[in-house]
Amino acid sequence: MDDKLNDSLVAEDVDLTYLSSMCDGDKTFMRDMIVSFIDEIPLTLNSLSAQLNSKDWITLGKLVHKMKPAIQFIGLKRTYEVVRETEVNCKSERKLEKVPQDIAFIIYNIQSAIPVLQAKLDNDFK
Repeated sequence: MDDKLNDSLVAEDVDLTYLSSMCDGDKTFMRDMIVSFIDEIPLTLNSLSAQLNSKDWITLGKLVHKMKPAIQFIGLKRTYEVVRETEVNCKSERKLEKVPQDIAFIIYNIQSAIPVLQAKLDNDFK
């Protein structure tokens, strides 16, 4: 197993600093962005798995490209970097042997972030 995937077994910390700066500290807007992420990202993760299983690299590259802003907003910096790398690898159809592990890393870290974000909503964005 890839070291990067092993490292992901301790979920990456959510950092809402970027989101706060983009929202000028507007907690209502931040809450809306977090709720949108929690509601929409599971569908995207299912699509990631489907595209990976079908080995549709170009579509997978487009899908991870669309995820970048949302991942940046919630501050998953390591995951963001893996998403960028995966996008390039898929679109160029190079280093495809890394893609399954990188997708597993992305999915794991995002799934781990969802309950953290939900707790932040419950505690900080009432």
